[in-house]
Amino acid sequence: AIPRDAEVVLTLPKENVEAFKEVVAEWRDTFVGEYGSIEKSLSLEVFDTELPAMEVPEEVQDNLVNALCACHNGVFRFIPEVPSIVETSSNLAIVEIAGGQTFFKVLIRSSRDSMREALGETLESAFAMAGMKVEFSGDYPAWQPNPQSEIVALMKDVYRDLFGAENHVQVIHAGLECGVIGSKMPGMDMVSFGPTLRSPHTPNERCFIPSVEKYYQFVLAILERTPKKYFLFLNPRSSEETGQAPLPLASPFGTSGIFSSPPFHSFLYLWHNLGDVCPFRFGSTTWTAWGTSTTIPISLTTTSARRSISTTS
Repeated sequence: AIPRDAEVVLTLPKENVEAFKEVVAEWRDTFVGEYGSIEKSLSLEVFDTELPAMEVPEEVQDNLVNALCACHNGVFRFIPEVPSIVETSSNLAIVEIAGGQTFFKVLIRSSRDSMREALGETLESAFAMAGMKVEFSGDYPAWQPNPQSEIVALMKDVYRDLFGAENHVQVIHAGLECGVIGSKMPGMDMVSFGPTLRSPHTPNERCFIPSVEKYYQFVLAILERTPKKYFLFLNPRSSEETGQAPLPLASPFGTSGIFSSPPFHSFLYLWHNLGDVCPFRFGSTTWTAWGTSTTIPISLTTTSARRSISTTS
């Protein structure tokens, strides 16, 4: 969950304690003035505690505070085509001091890979100047909005027919599995939707139960009206292994009507290690392919496919 509270142990001379508590009260008033309209339960408290076993050296403290102030936190860039939606941001999520080490954990999020990398370099520079080591992990591909999405247009029609109202299609600033799927199947038309969630990614996350039935009805109606899309994957094994080169998309397949336009890859391959396949012949070359129905609907001599992997809706 997203952290919603934090604590820190500060050490200072006894004669400065009361003055420090007065400063904390001033900060509390400042923060309430800045965020009180949206954070109703915001609080800032100070109390006495035991002296910690270790203290951060003064020269290290300065570096940490400088890095903390220099670290970008929040919106970095909006989507140019949808200026009301955040494209790239960073979240300074966790600062942890323990065992003689300090860890800054920052989440970078972007719908554009190049901007995610640019922000990563910006943050790396801030921490490098403080003499800190920077590591990147857990990255996953971006998912670009598609204003011409066929499946979104269909779903808007289905929603209108089913519920007698217009639905609201929105680009959101979030990480989804669609980015990973899209990196494996470039050009696949995708949409993410579901029942209503309240306070997601917080300890108060919950599902609005009445929306589940409506969501289920919507899914069934979409499946009934979604046309089949056929994708063909050719064998990815190397020419040294098979004596064959990959078949380019510029072949007659590009106009056969079984691929959506624009084509989803410069070449189409078969994931040959996933199960049964069927051979077909094009010219003098034999390829191995998956079919999405009993007969692949193209102008080639084919046999029946025994398993479907790539039918998409």
